[in-house]
Amino acid sequence: MKFIKNTVVWIIIIICSPYILGYMVYQIYVRKRFLSLLLSGLPKDIRSHEIHKIMWGEKNEISEALEDSLHDLKEKNYWVNVSIDWHDVDEVEPQANSQIKHYGIKDTFVLNSSHEYESVWQALVTYDVWLKTRGYEFVLWDQGSDEYTGFICDSRTHSKFLKLGNKVGLNLVRLDHENEQ
Repeated sequence: MKFIKNTVVWIIIIICSPYILGYMVYQIYVRKRFLSLLLSGLPKDIRSHEIHKIMWGEKNEISEALEDSLHDLKEKNYWVNVSIDWHDVDEVEPQANSQIKHYGIKDTFVLNSSHEYESVWQALVTYDVWLKTRGYEFVLWDQGSDEYTGFICDSRTHSKFLKLGNKVGLNLVRLDHENEQ
């Protein structure tokens, strides 16, 4: 009886292994494609290093590995994302300007001083509108915290960026211009 059980288990493994292997290869492809889009504004050598570190590092969850990598990049003055506390409107402009320089945007983002921004969300909507006129869009990474964390992506790849990011387990959402998030 034990022989039959072992034989059945091995048959199942042999039959299912191509599917499991195929799924794993697909997941690796999706992660690598998403990270390539996300880190596209970085120099090639730094981008390659960070992708490798996130994909094959010590962290099991991509969100944890990504957070660590984003923190390390900021320490090296590479602002791939903005991370702004929900009530810190004054941080939107400097973080946005640090972020855009890595995407080849030569302009400077300036919040309209004649407009009183009541929330970070309103300032981020203004930033998103400003980015759209330059061929980019702002994407929020909803982590369930009281902090606005977001990325820039090329408008042409915006939908793909959202789709891939969500496939790898990040909760990426479009910035809603009508309802505060």
